[in-house]
Amino acid sequence: DSQDVKIFFARKGRIRRYKHGVNLKLCDLQAEYLTEELEISKNSIIIDVGANVGEFSKFWSNKGHRVVAFEPDLVEFKVLELNNPNDTNYNVGLWDTNDVLRFYLNNDSGDSSLLPESQNGDFIELEVKKLDDDNSFRLGVEVSASYSNLRFSVINIFSTK
Repeated sequence: DSQDVKIFFARKGRIRRYKHGVNLKLCDLQAEYLTEELEISKNSIIIDVGANVGEFSKFWSNKGHRVVAFEPDLVEFKVLELNNPNDTNYNVGLWDTNDVLRFYLNNDSGDSSLLPESQNGDFIELEVKKLDDDNSFRLGVEVSASYSNLRFSVINIFSTK
């Protein structure tokens, strides 16, 4: 029931995403990412890389999963913390190396990215970290960027520190 779930967002233009209710939007997002095809046990930890305001995280957190979310944009990160206060949230960009990269901004759609394909010209320089080089992020996961569909995949969740 959409009365039970609330979502905060940072940009007014995003309100139209919820015209049919928050729960429906959260379920639609899962269908878009094909997560209904996955068998996820109750003990699994959900990793949300590029969490934006935390819609994906909120869905899984509401199902009782522990969620660890990473969002590099400070504005979206602050809203992520409002939407998912009981999750573990990090304001950092993840990549396969420690570096400073261009972060292409597309905040109205929630599609900001480190990947330059199909992005507008607006960008900021962003420090990114390799997941396993910082003990605070040591989760036993591998992160890989997929240039074909502009999404991150998180595989091989082993354990938490």
